[in-house]
Amino acid sequence: ALDGTSNNKPSGTGTAATNEYAKYCDSDNTEDYDETKCVRIQLQEDGQAELCPEGLVCDARTSLAEQKCPNGYYCGQGTTPATQFANPCPAGYYCPAGSSYTTRKQFPCQACFYCPEGTGQVLNRCPTGTSSSPLATTLDACSADRITFWRVMPINFNLIEAAFWKLYNGTTLSAAAKQEVKDQIDAGRKLLQLDELAPPPPPPPPP
Repeated sequence: ALDGTSNNKPSGTGTAATNEYAKYCDSDNTEDYDETKCVRIQLQEDGQAELCPEGLVCDARTSLAEQKCPNGYYCGQGTTPATQFANPCPAGYYCPAGSSYTTRKQFPCQACFYCPEGTGQVLNRCPTGTSSSPLATTLDACSADRITFWRVMPINFNLIEAAFWKLYNGTTLSAAAKQEVKDQIDAGRKLLQLDELAPPPPPPPPP
């Protein structure tokens, strides 16, 4: 089940549970040992069978709940080693170790990162010069406006000019398509020159 509550369900209490545990979970009892039945029984010291708490993974052979749910996954009640990887963290969120069904959406993916399904505590950063909104799920969500791109990723414009003229003179693009490419090149040139076009500072006052 999505919330994990169908895993490791308790079976019986007191002496009956203890006897059932001994019957199915004792590996020396080769006649009746059954791992599939054993994992359903989580015994406390008093013999009471209980579900493993959310966010933890419980081996049916122990009464201690110490192992955290794996990084990038969430664990509902009753999660066992066999089912600990059944529920990957939802896309758009990240799940550190110990996440539960209740807290699976506690940590939304941050801006400038993207979180596909199964993301743990280490997030995927958007490429340099791009950003994303919170809750991004894929690399496609990382984008850049033109000012951010040209400022963060400065380019030798001579190379761009050379590539443009090679394209312009050596292809069969229509005149309209060529003009569109030329306009984009001109726009990029203006963005690169924004700082250079700023007015110079005033001269110092005479002594």
